[in-house]
Amino acid sequence: MGRFSFDELVARLKGEVLIGDGAMGTQLYSRGVSLDANFEHLNLVQPELVRQVHADYVKAGSQLIETNSFAANGLRLGAIGLGHKVSQINRAAGDVARQAAGDTVLVAGSVGPLVRPRGEDVELSGDRKRQIFSEQMSALAEGGVDLFQLETFAELSELEIALAVANKIGLPAIAQFALFEGGQTRDGFSIEAAVGRLEQAGAVMVGANCGAGPRELLQALKRMATATPLPLSAFPNSG
Repeated sequence: MGRFSFDELVARLKGEVLIGDGAMGTQLYSRGVSLDANFEHLNLVQPELVRQVHADYVKAGSQLIETNSFAANGLRLGAIGLGHKVSQINRAAGDVARQAAGDTVLVAGSVGPLVRPRGEDVELSGDRKRQIFSEQMSALAEGGVDLFQLETFAELSELEIALAVANKIGLPAIAQFALFEGGQTRDGFSIEAAVGRLEQAGAVMVGANCGAGPRELLQALKRMATATPLPLSAFPNSG
């Protein structure tokens, strides 16, 4: 589990402006990793490479770094024959990030949405999604993350399931969704409605990432600020 109490983390998120890190995949690619590689598996087979990316972000001023675990869930890893290594990969992701973080930089366990493998048409039940998230997030907690960063969720309902898992584990969670044209989630919720539901579901910080550049995300944050007293987060695309 993390180094700080739940209340200490919430106080820090509310009381400071924290600088996050940047992309992991592009950094790994620029250091010679093939686009065909599974980036999350590198936590096991090339941990020093992943640690160095984290360390470079810390050196550049990041006060919160995300684990290399965005798609390290049973659904995505199972599709490439690595389903039996979900726990190992996520524990390693937490450990590698902690090595680079030092004493004050926060480590957020990165958790992304459950994208079904190509050609798979079966809709996952809520219970199945909960099981998949629980396997990944429990291992991240064992790896020593301080909190969770739930990010790029297109559907609010799925993000709420991941939040419920975070609450059960007992670590704070930043909840971020991806916005589509018109400023809505894919399942039709407005920005204001979405942040209201996420606040009710127990998020300690809400925000958006991906799907928009800085200007669009700034407008979204202004709308969020009218709908919730929670601190806000933004991780925009480059433009």
